[in-house]
Amino acid sequence: MASTDKTPKLGLNQWAAGDRVLRTDFNADNAKIDAGVAENARAAAAAHTLAAAQGGQIVCGTYRGDFTVNVITRVTLGFHPQGVLATRDGAFPQNYSGFALRGHDVLTEQQWTLRITETGFEVQ
Repeated sequence: MASTDKTPKLGLNQWAAGDRVLRTDFNADNAKIDAGVAENARAAAAAHTLAAAQGGQIVCGTYRGDFTVNVITRVTLGFHPQGVLATRDGAFPQNYSGFALRGHDVLTEQQWTLRITETGFEVQ
C-alpha cells in the first residue's frame, strides 16, 4: 500500500502511522526529486545562455534578511534581472531559497518567497 498522503508540489509520499512503507515508493520519490533537480539545472543553464547571448553579465552580491514573516523586502539592483538565486545562510534552505526567473516566482505552499521586479527582486 502506498502512503496515505502526498506532498502538494511533487506528490512525494507521506506515510501515516498505519501505512506500509515500500522500497518502490522511495525509488519513485527519488526519481521525482532527481527530475526536479535536473529541470532546475536546465532552467539555470538556459538563463545563463540567454544572458550571455544578449551580452549580459552575471552579477553577484549578498543580501541578509531578518526572516520576518509576511514582510516584503525589496532589493533594488538598478536593472531588470533575468534570474535571481537566493539561498538561506546557515541551516537547510528549505523555504528560503530558490532560483527565480522572470515570470517564474519561487513559491512555498502558501505564497511566493522570491520574485523578480523591474529593478531587482523581492523576498518575503
